[in-house]
Formats: sequence, C-alpha cells, structure tokens
Amino acid sequence: MFSCSSLCVLITACTPTAIDNLLLSINYLKNLFSSSPQFPQWYQLAQELAVLKIESNNYRNISSSYGKRHLVVGSTVWTLQKLDRSIVFDVIFIDEATQLLTSDAVLAINRLADYQES
Repeated sequence: MFSCSSLCVLITACTPTAIDNLLLSINYLKNLFSSSPQFPQWYQLAQELAVLKIESNNYRNISSSYGKRHLVVGSTVWTLQKLDRSIVFDVIFIDEATQLLTSDAVLAINRLADYQES
C-alpha cells in the first residue's frame, strides 16, 4: 500500500490556528492507528509517520527527519521561505485557500517536487 520511499506532505493555511487544528486531527488519527495493529497497513504508516509544525524558531528541525520517514508538515506559506531550497513536498494541501492571495499561495506551490527532474 505504501511506497518504500518516504512521502512528504505539506499542509498550509493562512493562519497558524488553522494549521494547528489540522495537525491535531492528523495526530489524533496517527495515535488511533498506532494503537490498532488489527489494521496492519495503517498501523505501519502511523508508526513511520512524523507530524511537524514549522515555526520561525524551529524550521531547521525538519532537516533531521526529511527523506528518512513519512512526514506531514504544517506551516504558513511565509515560514516556508526559511527552509532550505532542497526541501520539497510530494503533496501540498492549502486549507482556507480562498483567504490566501494567489501570490502567497505560489510560495507553497514552489515547494512542490518536480517529478520531471527525478
């Protein structure tokens, strides 16, 4: 069900509160499946998944997990600009997209992995 290579997902929104709410829900599901070995594939994913929130004071922490395990990363589009340019995401979700200017949304979209180069 899940690839051997790590999957990196970005969740971004206009407000840190929206990101917090999404990451809380993801962590809830991760904890639920981490304690449910009767669903082996979901159990395995939950064991391998790291959920991180990038803020201005911890943006360097993603480097230690990037590429080593499945990641769900929450960040505002503005904080993303502090990350190393080599950190890209396989999937990007923009919550509250109608509240984000298109020019700001491009900051997140620029972090999408380019599969034509790989």
